[in-house]
Amino acid sequence: REIWLKTKDGTVFPTLISANNLYDENGGLIGSNTIIKDISAVYEAKKRIEKEALMELQFAELKKLDKLKGEFASMITHELKSPLTPIMGRCDMLKTPGLLGNLNALQLDSVNKIHKNARRLERLIRDVLEAQKLEMGRVKFNKNKIDVTEFMTVDVTEFMTEIHRDYLPLMKEKQIYSINSTEEKLILISDENRIRQVFDNLVLNSADFTPAKQGKIEIGARSEDSKIVFYVKDNGAGIPKEMQPIMFKKFYQADTSLTRKHAGTGLGLVVCKGIIEGLGGKIWFESQPGIGTSFFFTIPKEQ
Repeated sequence: REIWLKTKDGTVFPTLISANNLYDENGGLIGSNTIIKDISAVYEAKKRIEKEALMELQFAELKKLDKLKGEFASMITHELKSPLTPIMGRCDMLKTPGLLGNLNALQLDSVNKIHKNARRLERLIRDVLEAQKLEMGRVKFNKNKIDVTEFMTVDVTEFMTEIHRDYLPLMKEKQIYSINSTEEKLILISDENRIRQVFDNLVLNSADFTPAKQGKIEIGARSEDSKIVFYVKDNGAGIPKEMQPIMFKKFYQADTSLTRKHAGTGLGLVVCKGIIEGLGGKIWFESQPGIGTSFFFTIPKEQ
């Protein structure tokens, strides 16, 4: 039978005891033998199996909850997107001179603010959906030949112009200017639209957090061994050291007196990380609070 014994130091351990009587040839009892076997290893194995079974059950529950969370996020974002489209459409109509009547300066400023925040919400909805797709492995990448030099001087510059238009009232105060320091004759085989999406997030983030007066954003790309290194540098608020380890976590936003003036969840950086890793590259940053932040990401030249 199974009993627990105690050692000199008070530690208890499980044992299995087997006892038998010994008889002589005439059937008389002459003694007995007892075998005591330490079965601690059996107990440890049993506990380990039970723990693994519990972990498997918990993992299955987590997967189920994660799926429900993804479905809920998709449902909510689609519900938010439905009324957003007509709101933005009406804003465009109101801003078109003579279409719905002329607005005075105060009214136009109000419409611009509505439109700006509607676009911010649109980006948030896009990021939520994109983050869910990346997490569930549902994003497909299309590879094509990219003239990086042309891409950086045309596509990204156009996006910079879009930022200036979208943030026009803020730009007059901030005086943000941009620098393009891309090397010439850079060729890449990758997904151009996804790389543009990463730049959109990084450049927009930099534009939002650069300080008033002489804000600067530098974009560029350079060849480095078998990869292209892209970068977006700014002279913004920088990232507090204690916050840096969680920059690529979901729903992160640096909590400083400057950054709290802007809405955000940090999902854009989660999306960037998912895209870059999906393209076989890496993304990281260097930052000094009060001086600025530089984001870098690499893409293999051929995949």
